[in-house]
Amino acid sequence: MQAAHLGLGAQDRIYVPSPLAHQTGFLYGMWLALSLGVAQIVQETWDPVRGLAALREWGGTFVQAAPTFLADLTSAVENGALAPVSLRLFVATGAAVPHAIAERGGRALGAGICGAFGTTEGCLATLGSLADPAEKAQRSDGRPLHGVGIRVRDEQGNLLAAGREGHLETRSPTMFAGYLEDPAATVRTFTSDGWYRTGDLAMIDADGYLHVTGRVKDVINRGGEKIPVAHIEQLLYQHAAVKEVAIVAMPDERLGERACAFIVPQGAASFDLGVLQAFLDQQRVARQYWPERVELVDALPRTASGKVRKYQLRERAGNLGAGRSPGAMA
Repeated sequence: MQAAHLGLGAQDRIYVPSPLAHQTGFLYGMWLALSLGVAQIVQETWDPVRGLAALREWGGTFVQAAPTFLADLTSAVENGALAPVSLRLFVATGAAVPHAIAERGGRALGAGICGAFGTTEGCLATLGSLADPAEKAQRSDGRPLHGVGIRVRDEQGNLLAAGREGHLETRSPTMFAGYLEDPAATVRTFTSDGWYRTGDLAMIDADGYLHVTGRVKDVINRGGEKIPVAHIEQLLYQHAAVKEVAIVAMPDERLGERACAFIVPQGAASFDLGVLQAFLDQQRVARQYWPERVELVDALPRTASGKVRKYQLRERAGNLGAGRSPGAMA
């Protein structure tokens, strides 16, 4: 399904930086290459400079990996490493692709950057392609693969029109049968008509492209106001001093929750709550959506496949106490 969607074939060489014990590395690296009967370039230990050299040496044309890998390869080229000449497509999956990183990656690597959406339970569901307009390829999660259905419903189970955010559900011939030895979880996961509840919030635009806006459990409820976490993170990635950012809920006695931004600064750049507030003010973001605490960290906790462990950040935010950073709103 993926090969047909992207037009992959005998001319391709698949570069596999993702762990083979995870779905991305196993299915969309190793198994994809075996299915096509083409070479796979496997990198044992992640190093972006070595990865660029491997891509050049072995003529890698395609890679699917988390946005972290894309960001590292992009930074390596921007810092002087030679760009790969044969790479034509990078599918960023496993987490939302920061728009700024997608645009920088396309320029640095000379390759098309496409978004995608999938789950462990259902495999890849939607995917961009080189045939898509750049705006759609880089700023959406693509369109459904052949045979896959997607829909967005509200809390009452009503189908939502194009452009409206709700709960994302999928149906696919690659869907899992159920959770091992946990039939109750299986029942909760599927709707009465057999669609899989992904636990993601999303909207489908008028052209049929999927836009995942966040996880249900990532929603921050600030005194009844739902904070669009994914949108604010995307904006902050555009700030020159921000290398990585993750926003999570921080408990608050008065409002229930406030937003805490964990930020990895770019090099020696300075960044604090005042800088964040000034930037979001310039972006005309409503004040109730602004994070009210900034925590600078050396790195975000991630899984081996590159996903941010937000539950660890939520635990850390929960231990920060009721105090807010200077300048936080009352």
